[in-house]
Amino acid sequence: MVARGTFSWTLKAQRTVALSSTEAEYITLSNCSYQCIWTHSLLNKLGYNFGAIHVNSDNQDSIFMAKNLITKL
Repeated sequence: MVARGTFSWTLKAQRTVALSSTEAEYITLSNCSYQCIWTHSLLNKLGYNFGAIHVNSDNQDSIFMAKNLITKL
């Protein structure tokens, strides 16, 4: 959301097959992170300075995997 409006919205099938809902959520978090980094870089180059971008998830296992650098799938 930028200026209380939706800035970007994407809906597409995942490119890989996930063996669990946790893995599917983790893949989605990863794809979202890539888009956030790209958008943040673009807006910074255009002169808009934003703070951190917060990404929300409701799957506790995928949040744990995202926060810990060493995890096993």
